[in-house]
Amino acid sequence: MKKKIKRKIIVNPKLQLGWAFFVAMLQLPGIVITGFAMSWFYLIYLDNNLIVSCNTRVLVVLTVLCLFLITGVIVFIARRTTTIAGPLKKLQTLMSEMARGRVPEKPITFRKGDWFSELEKDLNAISQSMNQANQVRTHTRQTLERFKEDMETGQEIQGEAYIQTIDNLIKEL
Repeated sequence: MKKKIKRKIIVNPKLQLGWAFFVAMLQLPGIVITGFAMSWFYLIYLDNNLIVSCNTRVLVVLTVLCLFLITGVIVFIARRTTTIAGPLKKLQTLMSEMARGRVPEKPITFRKGDWFSELEKDLNAISQSMNQANQVRTHTRQTLERFKEDMETGQEIQGEAYIQTIDNLIKEL
């Protein structure tokens, strides 16, 4: 049996609901113009009567249709912007983790339908180069700590070997 993955629709409420309400507000001029056009037809063709005086159900039906339309657009936009908001949220958390020095070991992946999926290769390359730099830095630190211990314990320092090791460390950095 295939496991059904439950997706979170609202990932970034400020972004997604902001866009949804923006698009819903773009519908309002069309709704108002439609209302005025219907009123105009009623006034011209039905002896100067308003819609309400001729048929009260028309106003109720139009109001319900407009509410369904606006609600449908808000839900559609909220679901559609998940493909943008999801990767942005993931990028934000990933970048903040990388800024703290925690580089992910696993490859970075986005969902199949997400918009910024082409960034996967670049982010994985950045992650890989940061991991390699961390390994070099760790190796260098361990070698320098070993040198420090040798100097503190008074062990005989082999000049040429130490110089060669220090040259190699500098080249690694």
